[in-house]
Amino acid sequence: MSHQEAISTNFRTKTIFLTVCIIIASILIDTSIVKTSVYVGGLQGSTADVLLFTTITLIYAIGQYVILKFTIVKEHFRTRGMIIASKSVIILQYVLIAILLVTIAQMILTSSYSSIILKIVTWINYSMSIIFLGMLAKKFFSWYSIRRSAILITYAIAMLFLCMYGIVSIIDMSYGLTHGSPTNVGVTKSGVALIDAPSYISSMVNSAYFIISLLAFISTWFATVLLLKHYSNKIGKVKYWILVSIPLAYFLTQFQTILIFLFTPIRLTDPILFGITYTLVFSASKPIGGILFGISFWIVSRGLNNREVKKYMIISGYGLLLLFTAAQHQVLLLNPYPPFGLPTICYVGLASYLILVGIYSSALSVARDSALRKEFYNTARSQLDLLKTIGVTEMEKQLIKTYKSVNKRTRSLDDNRFEKDDMREALHGMVDEMDKEQVREILHDVLTELYTKPRSKSQS
Repeated sequence: MSHQEAISTNFRTKTIFLTVCIIIASILIDTSIVKTSVYVGGLQGSTADVLLFTTITLIYAIGQYVILKFTIVKEHFRTRGMIIASKSVIILQYVLIAILLVTIAQMILTSSYSSIILKIVTWINYSMSIIFLGMLAKKFFSWYSIRRSAILITYAIAMLFLCMYGIVSIIDMSYGLTHGSPTNVGVTKSGVALIDAPSYISSMVNSAYFIISLLAFISTWFATVLLLKHYSNKIGKVKYWILVSIPLAYFLTQFQTILIFLFTPIRLTDPILFGITYTLVFSASKPIGGILFGISFWIVSRGLNNREVKKYMIISGYGLLLLFTAAQHQVLLLNPYPPFGLPTICYVGLASYLILVGIYSSALSVARDSALRKEFYNTARSQLDLLKTIGVTEMEKQLIKTYKSVNKRTRSLDDNRFEKDDMREALHGMVDEMDKEQVREILHDVLTELYTKPRSKSQS
């Protein structure tokens, strides 16, 4: 890499880091306004509130553009599925921006907005999340079917639970906004100050949401622990488990009532201050977990010399951080005016896309770079286990796919000796480009089947 390219890469890295930091800050402000407004009688719907909502929307519009420019995938890594995913996410991001602008226009012109907007934005983003993370879960399961690895199955399960989280979020949002939600939400109809008694169905939906949310967080945490397990040897097992357990413990404490009873005197003296403080403190539990999940991929990237794979690992880290920070659709169930929390939900689909692009493109990079695979096999750094495993497994999948195509064409040929020899020479050429030492077992099976089956067929 030239000096000029290094400067350009460093500038882009700092730009995307600064952009993500601003986005995270805007998300925390966006969601905290609604959560704390419950304790102060609801939002006022003032001009300042609308202006703040517009500013947060502007941050989203600029932020998603910068992120998508950073995540451009090299042409030779773009499979059909990735091309469709890339085009879809770009189109839908502009659709979401248009919806947010329509919402702002409605508030300026009519001092209200249509509640159907909340459903549409939620459906779009969580549908994207389900599809993208579903694609990644399928990849992890297919990799695991070829190469049994604990880290593959843990990430496969984590992606599966995150897909389920998207499904229950759509159900929760659809049911919550269908029953008792006004068609048009204005200052006088803003529901942030009203908390109705939950019905039996809503209680069931909330229970499902709680369970899946818990499983999604814990499964992702467990996968992260496996990815970072090498640090237990560096800093000691006790310190390691204390550090990685803090985000999990912090996340779990919000689901129990012990702290509420411990702070009963403060709660009785100033319940409003206590409610606001308690809400703000535990609103940060998922973002802190997201930071841990993101850091695991950033740590992996630090041990890489390959610029492209390093970039994809960073993209994956940003995706996990944004996903766990932005997946807070329940603030919209309060029908706030302005609809704070709406720009936050718009990051869910984008974050899921970043996770898919980062991990899958990393696998393709390793699969197509023999020098990089050799580097992984010559190092004992266990933080590279995930990249090593998905890269080599993806290479084996491509080899099997290529072999099946060659074998199918060979079977369809007549018993022409020269044509068969040409096909075998083509296969040998493909084999020479692979790392024979790493895939010697699968090559043996491929060559054996290719050379024996045609002969047995001609003998019969």
